[in-house]
Amino acid sequence: MGERSGNSVGQVYLVDFGSVQTVLATEGGTTTVVGTYGYMPPEQFGARTVPASDLYSLGATLIYLITGNHPADLPQKDFRIQFEQVTHLSPGLTRWLQWMTEPSLERRSSSAESALKALNESDLKIPDTLNIVKPAGSKIQLTKNWDHLEILIPPVGFKPSMLFTGVFAIIWNSFILFWTIGALSAPFPANIPFALFSLPFWGAGFFMLRTLLMGLFGNIRLSLDHQQIALRYELLGIKFYRPRTAPRNSINKLVYLPRHFTKDSEGDKTPVPAQLEIWAGVQKYPLSVNSGAIQSEAELEWLAHELSDWLGMEITR
Repeated sequence: MGERSGNSVGQVYLVDFGSVQTVLATEGGTTTVVGTYGYMPPEQFGARTVPASDLYSLGATLIYLITGNHPADLPQKDFRIQFEQVTHLSPGLTRWLQWMTEPSLERRSSSAESALKALNESDLKIPDTLNIVKPAGSKIQLTKNWDHLEILIPPVGFKPSMLFTGVFAIIWNSFILFWTIGALSAPFPANIPFALFSLPFWGAGFFMLRTLLMGLFGNIRLSLDHQQIALRYELLGIKFYRPRTAPRNSINKLVYLPRHFTKDSEGDKTPVPAQLEIWAGVQKYPLSVNSGAIQSEAELEWLAHELSDWLGMEITR
């Protein structure tokens, strides 16, 4: 600490005393990297340092002060320090520390000014009561940093019930094919109404096939950044359904609907699975239980919390 006067702390400097005792040397082609393991960003292992490297070390130091554990002693996943489970921080501060210790140099804060501005503007609201951790055994993949969030929902995979759906779809479409061939073989123009009559049945048949193939090979991908939100359905690498993207600043509501029942005109109850909706103006981006690998409300609650945290937006129930 320097430039102290009266009750003023003055300027505070952080010095890695372990590195002071180490000399950068090359012997026989081997380079000694200067730094303390756990506090060094990945690029420093390649003998590359930039101002953002110091911000990583600052973030790692703050994690040590908060947890009492050296970052090297905490779990890591994809080179990210997993400190969230041993702290009780607000979502905003947690997100800020994740940004500071982002392994990718391009996705980390590039200056102390931007880091301080983001910290001052961070949303420090208290977490809601929904499930806030990824349920064990979930196949959903979520990646996020300060400026990008992506949710990848893989296919649910084979289930015995798919055998019945597959056999029924084959029989259905075979019958419609037989009907259509018979209708088209009739004299013109009498065959036109019969052929057109088969179109809704073809639609139902293709819907059954698409549902079956999506369950086996389809992905659902929701992507958000500070420019836009996008949702797309992919089947064997082909994007077959992609709702229109919307600007990020048009997102005005995050709605969570738990599992409930509706009644028909005769009073019979019909179960409605839990659903999560992101509203961007008049555009809606829904995720629901039984969509791909989302098999439980706990998974949907976790995704709702992650989106609420990243968007800085309250969850409407």
